[in-house]
Amino acid sequence: MYRRPIRRSAVLLEQWEVNRWMNIWSKLLASFEFVPQLHDSFSTLLWIRVVTVIMSFSFTRVPVVLFLTAVATFQCSKLQASTLVYASKSDFLNATGAVNVAGPYPNLPTSVTTFSTGSGVTISPGGSATRIFLGTAAASGLPYLVGSDWTTRLPGNDLALIGPESLDIDFVTDIFSFGFDFVEPEFDTNIGNPGDFVDSTFTISLLDGSNLVDEVVFSPPNDTATFFGIGSVTPFDSVQIRETVGGAENEFFGHLFAGTAAVPEPATYCSALSLAGICLFRRRRTKSITV
Repeated sequence: MYRRPIRRSAVLLEQWEVNRWMNIWSKLLASFEFVPQLHDSFSTLLWIRVVTVIMSFSFTRVPVVLFLTAVATFQCSKLQASTLVYASKSDFLNATGAVNVAGPYPNLPTSVTTFSTGSGVTISPGGSATRIFLGTAAASGLPYLVGSDWTTRLPGNDLALIGPESLDIDFVTDIFSFGFDFVEPEFDTNIGNPGDFVDSTFTISLLDGSNLVDEVVFSPPNDTATFFGIGSVTPFDSVQIRETVGGAENEFFGHLFAGTAAVPEPATYCSALSLAGICLFRRRRTKSITV
């Protein structure tokens, strides 16, 4: 049996590729060091996608496959995130099984200090916010309301607040996922005084009793319906939404969603990725050329 020798030029090419990818990965690692506010779950998913794309172009090179697999495994071992954040409502609902727990909202004739839904959810103003509007009936005389809806970007009645857009949301049972529709208007015609606009940032805290489960930052885009969702491997029974940048300008909440099914850990996906790299390596090894 004769095994064809590996040409020196091919070995040098392999080594050059490994060095090139090592340089790319070192730059990516450095970029994460300078963005500490990235949430662990987001970082994990981003690493998975980047590695998958690169491996799809490089799987014919054994050293590159091994190197990328090792890097992905190492990075995922560092990012044992307890939560996953979703910007897509459909992805969130499909992954968590969450359902609408606070909608459609009634059009209340007066503002309230608390509102309880038929799904065991209690909504209250949080922080320095003082009262809640559900619909616009209680705000029909306010000069900055134009028309009969806070925003046409969300279906049905919306939730608005007096004061900063901060909420406390309590659940009668433990949940593993939570999400909401949201609009931050800047130039929308339904709201007057556009000069009062401040680009807001929110901190969203998941709590189990008085224990903090996780805390993430939400910075919504302007003049568009957006969605925020989060799934946790640890149960929680309340959510605090705090407007940390901004004030008493106008943003609006749509429906709230919650799910009681546990969310798989991101590490599960990392393990699958590492296994895929090993399988590619094994497949490559079985293709040794013999004569």
